[in-house]
Amino acid sequence: LFRYLFLRQVPLHVQRVLANWTTTDLRAFACEADNIFSCRRDTTVNVYAANER
Repeated sequence: LFRYLFLRQVPLHVQRVLANWTTTDLRAFACEADNIFSCRRDTTVNVYAANER
């Protein structure tokens, strides 16, 4: 469940790489996501406000 929710929050290019990762070490998974994200300089990050209920 964590992997699914985590992957929904990262950019598509990171999702594509991590989708086939089979590690069960969540810290390594997150570190790899950071590495992939930081390697791409032209990444645009969109930030949206959360809806308050």
